[in-house]
Formats: sequence, structure tokens, C-alpha cells
Amino acid sequence: MGPRLRAPVQVTLVGTGHIFAIGDMVEEVIRSRDPDVVCVELDPVRLRGLEERRHLARLEAVGDPRAEEIRAAHHEAQRKMPFVYRFLAGTQEKLAEGEGVAPGSEMLAAVDAARRLGKPLGCIDVDARLLVRRVWKEMGFGEKFRFLWAILRGGGKTEVDTELAEYESDPVAYIARMGDSFPTLKRVLIDERDAHMATAILSLAEREPKVERVVAVVGDGHVSGMLKVIEDRLEGDALEVIRMRALRDRDLPPDPFPPRHQEADGEVAEGGASVSFHVDVPSSDLPDEAP
Repeated sequence: MGPRLRAPVQVTLVGTGHIFAIGDMVEEVIRSRDPDVVCVELDPVRLRGLEERRHLARLEAVGDPRAEEIRAAHHEAQRKMPFVYRFLAGTQEKLAEGEGVAPGSEMLAAVDAARRLGKPLGCIDVDARLLVRRVWKEMGFGEKFRFLWAILRGGGKTEVDTELAEYESDPVAYIARMGDSFPTLKRVLIDERDAHMATAILSLAEREPKVERVVAVVGDGHVSGMLKVIEDRLEGDALEVIRMRALRDRDLPPDPFPPRHQEADGEVAEGGASVSFHVDVPSSDLPDEAP
């Protein structure tokens, strides 16, 4: 555990689902909390990929002839990705289609909100391509077989809803059970990323004196693990947590912190130009053990 952060820093940790239509709620959190910086569970490559996919979809929707060339370039880029990465992305895309959204739409909503309000945007995740290569390399044969079978077996909306209900009833227990079947997957894709992203938020707050409030948008499965790192470093009640269930239920809690940068009419003031950056985390800053 590192030293306590300076008292003025306040963190709002927002748990989302990458296949649900909750982008408008994510935008509302950012607008109402008016942070100094918005952090997202993305690396620069994934951010660029999401934006390119959205651009392609818009061109296709209006029959723009440029769409074919961009689609070909996108497919070529995807072909160079690790097999497991493409496999997981395809599965997530199918699940998202069942909900009527594009995968990662809630992350793009956070990006759009940050840019609209002129807030700096911090990409706090590690390179997903390297992670997937590593997890596949470190998995034993049995875990690989169980993992591929679980993906191929899939399930319809009813099964997805059942899994979601089990997760939301007790996220910590659900992830622990997942770790029993897929220990390498949990360690590399969840535990280590929890520690990395939480440390990225804290490092950013420590080295930027003007940052007094951070909104971090991450997959809900990372919230519990990130809390173990963040809670040890924040003073008092400087942490707000908004879980995916609240966003899906459209039940946004009131802001627990006093208002800061607001106009006389109560509307949040829009800022200047937004910049995006990747938050580097030295290995020496990470916890000794993943949460």
C-alpha cells in the first residue's frame, strides 16, 4: 500500500458492460460529475479501432463509396490480430448485436462526452493484443479447451440474462467461480488489469496537481478488484462507485461531492479542446500482488 493521496482528489468509478445500450447514462455521469479528467478502459490501439469501426458504420449507412476501401483496410488489420483476440471480439460483437448496440459503445460515449466537454481523456488499459497473446501462451491445454468450449457452446439471450443476473447478485463470487475454471484468464485479464488501471488512476492524480476529480469508466467486472487498490489510497469519503446495474436500471445516484465548475444556471460549463493520452504505469508503482 502506498501513501495516502492528497485530500482534494475525488474519484468516481463507473462500472459498465461492453454489450449494453447504456452510453447515454455514461455520458450523463460525466456531464453531471464534471471531472478534470476522464479515464477509460482502453489502450490507444483499441480506441482508434472503435472510432474507425464507428466511422465505417456511418459511411456504410449512407452508401458512401469510401466505405468499401475502409472496410478492406479494417479487415486486413483484423487479420493481423492474434486468433484468440479476433475470436473474442467476434463473440462480443454477436452478444452486442443481440442488445442492438455496437460493442464498446459505452466507451465511445465516455470518449465523446470528454471531448464535448473539453476534458482530457486518459487511456488506462494495457495493450489488449499483448495481453491476449500472453494469456493464450500461459494457459494449459485443459484451460484452453474449457475456454474454447465455453465460447463455442455460447448461449442465447436467456442464458446471457441468467449469467448477468448471477453476476449482478454477487460480482465478487461470480468472478471467483470463473477463476476456478479459468485461473490464467482471471489472473491476466482481470486481476493484473485491475491493479494496472487502478494504479494508473492514482498515478495520474498524484502527478497532476490540478486534477481534483477523476471519472473512470471501466467494465463492471474490474470494479471490485480496482476498489481494493484505490480504497487504500484515498482520503475518507473521496470515492464514488456507480455499478452497471444502476446504469442499466437508469437509476443514477446523486453526486455525493460538492459542485465545482458550474455556471450560475446550474449547467456544467463546457471546457476547451480535449486531448487524449495513455497513462504509463511503472512496474514499481504496481501493488506487490494483484488484488
